[in-house]
Amino acid sequence: MVHLSSPELDKITKFLGKYDLKSTVSKLAGLLTAPSFQANTIRIEILVHLAVTYCRGNRKPGITEIRNWLNRQLAKTDILRLEDPVEDVFVTNVETPEGNRRVFEGIWESNDYFAQVVLDTLGSGKAPQECHDLLAPAFALLRLSDCIAERLGLRRWHIEASMPKGIVRIAPATRLDDRARAVTFSQDDLESLGLNREDLEPFILTDEDRQDIPEESTGHSSLEKHPLIDFDGELVFALPHAASPAIRRFVLSKLRKMGYLHVFGDALGTRQARQLKKDGLWELKVEVESLVPPELVPAYKCQVIEIQLKNRKKTMRNPVQDGTIMI
Repeated sequence: MVHLSSPELDKITKFLGKYDLKSTVSKLAGLLTAPSFQANTIRIEILVHLAVTYCRGNRKPGITEIRNWLNRQLAKTDILRLEDPVEDVFVTNVETPEGNRRVFEGIWESNDYFAQVVLDTLGSGKAPQECHDLLAPAFALLRLSDCIAERLGLRRWHIEASMPKGIVRIAPATRLDDRARAVTFSQDDLESLGLNREDLEPFILTDEDRQDIPEESTGHSSLEKHPLIDFDGELVFALPHAASPAIRRFVLSKLRKMGYLHVFGDALGTRQARQLKKDGLWELKVEVESLVPPELVPAYKCQVIEIQLKNRKKTMRNPVQDGTIMI
């Protein structure tokens, strides 16, 4: 997490003030759809946050300016040290009743899984209708994410070499303008996708949200909660990899207001426990055998439990107090 009012960012914010907001944000957002820059996500997403906050001019940035911001201005800060090698694929998948939806992983941990389990829990037949109503906005945002991937020809489970802490090599082959167009949606685009703009409203950044950004940190910012920016009717998906966290924050915020957050948490925990039993423990079944609960013994006594694992015997002493094994 990087605080967006960090003094080391002061210099670049002065440069950004000369540039056009829409042109700058759409091009930087486009870089987040390039698999070869996945390891540089931190630098790029910080630059997007700063552009959203400080761009007020008319100049349109080109490859030269963006290279300078990423490889000279931000590369001289401690932010560069935060970049790590890529640990996941670039594009994953979330299943919905409307079909599979591709999502950009970025550097979020299990971006697809957490969106999936939240949506599955919310869509349970036992959930009240007002909870089911939260699914439409979530599905709409996922539809935009999938459309971006489709426009750029990115398949599920795509993975590509990406170099952290190095030079972000933006070249004509990067197709920066094409990527900027890929993250931009007109009203006609929304209609062709069968989307209702009202469903996307929870994810559109407001002027009030924008004013809060300088006092926030990446990882929990207003822009990550509202990754869509409205430019006279056109929507720019400023942080394509924020679809999953934006949906999760939207759902949890609404559930809290409805008074269902605690119940939802219990249902989510139950669902995850079932998944663990079904998917996780099943794979281990050939390697473990069930333990017979130990007989009750007097307090503060010890009992030796013989565990046979993979044809090898291991001895483990477990202190027992009032019949409860204390591990």
